[in-house]
Amino acid sequence: MAATGILELIDTTLKIGLGATISGVVTYVVAKLNHERELIKIGAVRRLDSLEKASERAEQYIMGWRQFASTLGGIYKGPNAPTEGFSDMQWKRIKARDKTMLEAREHLHQVVARLRLVGGNSAADHLIRMNKAIGSFRDPLILQKRLPSVEELRAARDEISSTAKLFHQEMHALYTRMPDRA
Repeated sequence: MAATGILELIDTTLKIGLGATISGVVTYVVAKLNHERELIKIGAVRRLDSLEKASERAEQYIMGWRQFASTLGGIYKGPNAPTEGFSDMQWKRIKARDKTMLEAREHLHQVVARLRLVGGNSAADHLIRMNKAIGSFRDPLILQKRLPSVEELRAARDEISSTAKLFHQEMHALYTRMPDRA
């Protein structure tokens, strides 16, 4: 009987030990998978947040350009359309819009960097192209006080508008490729 009791004790000990080992291994594997999944989720949330911040700042710049161009368009269509130069009041309005646009442009390098980090190289390239087009139109006007023609304004608006549209299409594609936050 003593041998049977010892065998039962060894049998019970092995079952408990094996059960505990299996339970420990399964717990470890499940915890590791949950941790990896949580890291993936955190990474996706951070990428989406970066994309949203980049999008907001880019939109501020685009809106600044639109207000700048709209102010110029209003001046050209107004009763005192310039022929040789802008009046002091017109310059004041133009400079105010330019200041707003430049304040938004301060963050452009950060926007481009964020876009590149989340794989939005094409969107970043469109934004850079748009900035160059805005600078090509703006700089002679503001820095040299060269009066642009209505045609030059229209051409700049068209070019920048089409580039902004391409930028928005790329941003849409980036958003749709991002995984859900859940």
